[in-house]
Amino acid sequence: MPVKFGLDLGSANLRVVTGVRSAPVSEPSAVALDRETGRVLYVGQAAQKIFESPPSNVVLMRPFLKGLIANTDITAGVLAGIAAKYFGRIHRDDRLLLTVPCEMTEVEEVALAELAARVGLRNTYMVYSPLAILFGAGFQPDSAMLVVEIGAAWTNIMLLCGGELLYKRSLPIAGAAFDDAIVTYLHRTRQTRVPLRTAEQLKISIGNIWSDGPTKVVQVRGRDSLTTQSKIITVSSEDLYRAFDEPMAAIMEAICIAITKIPARFVNRVFTNGIILTGGGSLLAGMDKMINGVTGVKITRLKDAFNTPARGLMHLGEYLPDRLSPAIRNVTGLFLKQQSKI
Repeated sequence: MPVKFGLDLGSANLRVVTGVRSAPVSEPSAVALDRETGRVLYVGQAAQKIFESPPSNVVLMRPFLKGLIANTDITAGVLAGIAAKYFGRIHRDDRLLLTVPCEMTEVEEVALAELAARVGLRNTYMVYSPLAILFGAGFQPDSAMLVVEIGAAWTNIMLLCGGELLYKRSLPIAGAAFDDAIVTYLHRTRQTRVPLRTAEQLKISIGNIWSDGPTKVVQVRGRDSLTTQSKIITVSSEDLYRAFDEPMAAIMEAICIAITKIPARFVNRVFTNGIILTGGGSLLAGMDKMINGVTGVKITRLKDAFNTPARGLMHLGEYLPDRLSPAIRNVTGLFLKQQSKI
C-alpha cells in the first residue's frame, strides 16, 4: 500500500502532513544557501533560526516568492530537506500531493515533477490550491462557490458551479505586494526608505483596507532618500489605506471578473454560500469588508485556514486510484467535471 504525503508549499510558510489523522506541521518557507556554491544548507525552521545573524558565507532567502520553480536547484533542495525530515524512507510507489497555483502551466508542472523525482518522490500529484482548500474545509465537489485565496505572493481565485470548474486565475499580487506598496508610498510621500520587514510590521499593526475605524499612528525608523541619514517618521493607518490602492484594485478587479463568469442559474447559490476568503494575506484588516462592499457578496472565512490546504490534500489522496496518471487535469477531473475552456 503506497504511503501518501501532503505538502502545501506556500511563499511564506510550508505545511507538511504525513497521514490523514496527522496534524499538519508548519515550517517557514526559508532556505539558507552557501554564498559561493549556492548549495542549500538549511531549510525551514533551521534556516529561520539564523535569519537574525547569518554567517558571512550564508545567504538567506524565501525561495517561492516568484514561483515554485523560479530556481530549480533551490526548489529541489527544499523538497529534499522536507523529505529527509518528515517522509523517512521513500518507497517507489509512495505519493506526494502538492498544492500549486491555479495557472501553473504544463511545462512548469513537468519541471516540478522532475525536481520531485530527483529527490526520490517519483509520484507527485499536483492539486490546485483552492481545490485542496475546499476539500479540507469539507465542501462537496458539486457545490457552487467562489474561492479567493490571498497568500504571501499569489492570489488564487477559483469558481466552481455544480461540479464544473468554470474559472481559475492566479494573480502575482498578494501579501508581499502590500509590503512593497508601503515601501513605495513612504519613499514617494515622505522621502524615506524603510526595510521590507518594517513595512510588513506596519501592515500587521495598523494596516487597513477599509477605512471606517479610528486612525492609528505609529513611529518607525527609516533612512532619508536623499541623505541616507537615519530618521524617524510618523505613519498612520490612513497612509497605509492610500498605499494599498494599487494592489487592492488589482485583486478586486480579478474577483469581479470571476463573478461575471457565474452562470445565471448558479448566482443565488454562489451568493448564498458567499465568497470563501482564505490565506494569510486575507487577514489584512478590512479585506473582508472591502470585498463585500464592492461585490455585494457575503464573505465566508474559513476556520484554521492555514492548515486547511494540507488537510485537503490528504483527503483527496484517500480517493486517488492506483493507476491515475499524476497530472493536474487528471487529479482535478477525478473530482470535478471539466470544461474544455479551462
